[in-house]
Amino acid sequence: AKKNGFWGLIDVYGKTVIPFSNSKIIPEHGFYILVDDKAMGLIDVRGKEILPRVYSSISYDMQGFFKLIYNNKMAYFNPVTQKIFWKEERFSLPD
Repeated sequence: AKKNGFWGLIDVYGKTVIPFSNSKIIPEHGFYILVDDKAMGLIDVRGKEILPRVYSSISYDMQGFFKLIYNNKMAYFNPVTQKIFWKEERFSLPD
């Protein structure tokens, strides 16, 4: 829903699940990417913060991971294990 120019989410009972403070909310594979004019973050469907709003980019990569950009560095977030793997760690994604 949109209120005063900002996006938020309410449940079927009218309770605010995500505050109306976002320029955009992107639903993505059971999560929501929150976007404002400075950064992006990730929450679950209950509104619990999964990743703080500090990333310049968050996108889903179709292999089950979220690709993150922070301070011009790339990482992947595994929503199952709740772990972040930075590109500098030389990890490889499963096939």
